[in-house]
Amino acid sequence: MARRARWRMLAALVAVPLGLQSAVSADAVTGPKTWTAGAIQSDSTFEAAKSVTGRLAESDPALLARTDGALVSVGVKLDYDASASYAGGVEGLRATSPKVTGRKLTGHSAEEVAYDAYAGKVEGEFLNDLQAKVANVSVTRSLRTVYGGVILTLPANEAKQLAALKNVAAVQADTLNLPQTDSSTAFNPNPGPK
Repeated sequence: MARRARWRMLAALVAVPLGLQSAVSADAVTGPKTWTAGAIQSDSTFEAAKSVTGRLAESDPALLARTDGALVSVGVKLDYDASASYAGGVEGLRATSPKVTGRKLTGHSAEEVAYDAYAGKVEGEFLNDLQAKVANVSVTRSLRTVYGGVILTLPANEAKQLAALKNVAAVQADTLNLPQTDSSTAFNPNPGPK
């Protein structure tokens, strides 16, 4: 008798959760029918850099916050990889990075010439936009091979405008940073007496 009672108790314990599950499932399927979908309207858009190094580059917040008119030299990282690091990804353009190709950069290979033309187009679009929107700017150098951008001089309070221009991935201070050797002799070719 005790055996039958245990089986009945076990059957009841199994039946109750299964019954609840089917009741909940039925309610979920036949749930509220008052939901409606409407069109989604975008009130703003965000365009991110497409190049690998463009996504990695960060603007200098201190530079962008400046309000003084002192002339400063800045590096503008444009949204293309430098020839030295371009590993492919732009349709129709083969990699130029020596790490990928196994060949040194010469500036004369068909891949390098084609990629330089692409980088020149991106740079040209930026320069046209720059001249139309930012006053008192002087471009001092193009760094397509090693940086993927340009160096320019402009009033500090105009730097923030650069970040909003088309094809700009980052705006960075162009400063000379020397290795610190006061805590290590690792960079010092003449470590002194031993």
